[in-house]
Amino acid sequence: MKTLFFKNMLPIVIVILGISGAFANKSMSSLPRYVAPETGYTRDPSGHCTDIDVLCNNTPSAFLCRLYGTSGPQAYGIDPTTHDCLKVLYRP
Repeated sequence: MKTLFFKNMLPIVIVILGISGAFANKSMSSLPRYVAPETGYTRDPSGHCTDIDVLCNNTPSAFLCRLYGTSGPQAYGIDPTTHDCLKVLYRP
């Protein structure tokens, strides 16, 4: 009797664990992504980076990162290959 109970219940328990695992995985993937802060720099007229740094992030949004909030020169990130300010950054 005990063996028959486990034979019938084991597949049901496995299916329930699989379904709950799928829901747990789905809820973890719907969490907001971590916004990676990045230092932005303004460019001088020659196109090189200046010493003025601005707090920006690299998550795309509708608002570009600028020195004075919504106005002022645009802030760029340093491209690791060329070491120049070419990377577009966004407002946090």
